[in-house]
Amino acid sequence: MARRRQEAEIYRIWPAWVRSLGAMQKAMAENPSLRVQAMCGTCNTAFHVDIEAMIWRFGRDFSLIDQHGKCRRVKCEGRTVFQYSAGPTTPFQTMTNGGC
Repeated sequence: MARRRQEAEIYRIWPAWVRSLGAMQKAMAENPSLRVQAMCGTCNTAFHVDIEAMIWRFGRDFSLIDQHGKCRRVKCEGRTVFQYSAGPTTPFQTMTNGGC
């Protein structure tokens, strides 16, 4: 029983629109208030995420959940995590399953 509770705490149920780049592209075209960003854990800088460019590079089925990138700020060696928000007044949620 404790194992199930622990697994339930680690894994989230993601909104359908954040599960893949293709779903994000479609949802963001229909609702411009949806937002995705990359946040560096070292310098706390937020970066715009170009969904179309990422689809071109990784494909429509690629998921940003549990993915990390290099910080684009000059001289920062940090790693970024992806975050999403349903609108300008909604706080960003980190797209990790807790173990990353």
